[in-house]
Amino acid sequence: MDICRTLLEKIDGQKPKIRSSVKVWYVNDSKLWYLTDEQAEGYLQASHSDEYKSGMQDAETNLIERNLDQIVDQLEMQVKVIDLGCGEALKTLKILRETRQRGKQVIFYPVDISPRILDLAIRNAEEAGIETYGLQEDFEQLDQLLSKTKPALQTFYFLGANFVNFNSDSILSTLKANMRGNDVIYFSAQTSDGRISNIVAGYSTSEARNFAFQTIKQLGFGPDDVSYNAKFNEDTRGVETYFTINRIPEKLRKSKLSSGDEIIVTTSYKPTLKDFTLVAEKYFAGELLFNENRNYVGFLGRIK
Repeated sequence: MDICRTLLEKIDGQKPKIRSSVKVWYVNDSKLWYLTDEQAEGYLQASHSDEYKSGMQDAETNLIERNLDQIVDQLEMQVKVIDLGCGEALKTLKILRETRQRGKQVIFYPVDISPRILDLAIRNAEEAGIETYGLQEDFEQLDQLLSKTKPALQTFYFLGANFVNFNSDSILSTLKANMRGNDVIYFSAQTSDGRISNIVAGYSTSEARNFAFQTIKQLGFGPDDVSYNAKFNEDTRGVETYFTINRIPEKLRKSKLSSGDEIIVTTSYKPTLKDFTLVAEKYFAGELLFNENRNYVGFLGRIK
């Protein structure tokens, strides 16, 4: 994929939003965040930063550990686990290990668009002795993805925090359409019922900037051509990471972009607990799971 061309087509195909007389462009497609090795490395560095780990990674790990019995209880004796946007699969491995320890047969399908990140997930799972088949796929094409997996009595869809990178109705309706009656789904989010400043802090680090910059770099921007920031959008209940253009590179002189414009690179939905519950129960029947501090919520359920 020519990422530069894809990004430019995305920009050329949209009418910018105007905020306080500033043109705002969106290239916040999560499929475009991890395609190059530099992007993948940027993500890994950001996900291991202290601020990100304490705000999100550690919170979901705590949630899974506190509710591990409830999750594994929902899994049958033969199950395939599909990790949608697997990352390093460290959280999923906690479930896989416990499932196998209970004598259940489990096949693991980590799915990621980044070959670099997918290789890490496969290695971590195989080192744990889990039967693993990695799929480098866009998991929004779920029917095509499922055709590449082995038949099983039950499928456990681990969407996790990738839920926040998509339109909630779009991703959940897609998953529901492909689930059978005994299949199980898990997805999660950091909620915005607490202090917003603490949430935004996790996206304001040098590691977060570097991760976002790796995407904007594909357009030809250098580090001094743009200025980074992160903010919470009250209307969408999401954290936006964005760059303000200081200077237009030569290769972009004929594009729609101008100095002073903002380019939104990533958006991360931070629902209130009420909104999370409403959208989850719109599609599935199940239960809410919480971490110890109750600032991170998961949903474990089946189709109604």
